[in-house]
Amino acid sequence: MTKVSKQINLGKGLGGLLFGVEKNAVSDILGTPDEVEQYTDEETEEVLNEAWHYDEMELSLSFDKEEEWKLCTISVSDADFTLNGEQLIGATEETLIEFIEAQKLGEFEKEEWSLDDDETQMLITIESQSINFWFTEGIVTEIQWGPLYTEDNTTIWPN
Repeated sequence: MTKVSKQINLGKGLGGLLFGVEKNAVSDILGTPDEVEQYTDEETEEVLNEAWHYDEMELSLSFDKEEEWKLCTISVSDADFTLNGEQLIGATEETLIEFIEAQKLGEFEKEEWSLDDDETQMLITIESQSINFWFTEGIVTEIQWGPLYTEDNTTIWPN
């Protein structure tokens, strides 16, 4: 297994792990995932999406059938992952918003995602950058991003 940079590259991937690579290329780089989850169509039972989890790295990768099983989404939850040199896992909402504005990352939307009364969850999305920041109790707990898209929703795969 090759060590992967923990630098989030918006629209491109994670270090040298680029969006658009196929599953076999990912396993060559990272090795066998600790867990593989498949998501199926309820009616046809056809597999539509597959998520690979690398527990020790706190890294999850998603591959979509619609995109010919290419790497489409990366999610991280370890504080060592950085965006433009900043560690954002563990940041407060205020700190994240200051970062977004200072980096000129674009307009963001904020949504409440609480599923029960015990835990407050929230999501900040910057659609123009294809990035989501998930919060639990006001703290960033996960960063999820994918490739960029054109105005007509065509995927822009990195070279």
